[in-house]
Amino acid sequence: MDYLVLEKQNKRVMIIGIIATFISMVIGIYTFVSKSEQTNDNEINIQINTLNSMSKNLKEMLDFVEIQKKKITNEQSILEGIQNQRKEIELLLNTDRQTVEAIMKAQKNNERKNVWIEWIIAFFLGISSSMAATLLYNKFIIKRKTFRETN
Repeated sequence: MDYLVLEKQNKRVMIIGIIATFISMVIGIYTFVSKSEQTNDNEINIQINTLNSMSKNLKEMLDFVEIQKKKITNEQSILEGIQNQRKEIELLLNTDRQTVEAIMKAQKNNERKNVWIEWIIAFFLGISSSMAATLLYNKFIIKRKTFRETN
């Protein structure tokens, strides 16, 4: 009988142990699942925040790229304008250079002609001045001789 009582008590203890084990497993599983859900919720929130942040950064990057594209396009148009002005100025300079060279050449030819004319004029002026000086000298000498002879 003692054996039967022990057996009944063992059965009760065993049933209580099984129930306690089952309850503790259910509590453990529930705790694990709730923590994993919280962890998953936290991880999902973190991932959502990270994705939102990345999305915002990408939008800012796209805005920056668009601004840079506009700046480059603007600078390119300015550069093209400057190059067009440079070509126009080069054409004018080449035209002006040719004109200036033609004028200088014509002036040089005129100077060559004028040099001969100047030399001829200078030659005749030299001869004329020599003749005038000779005439004046002779006139003064003759007056002097006549003045000496009269005195």
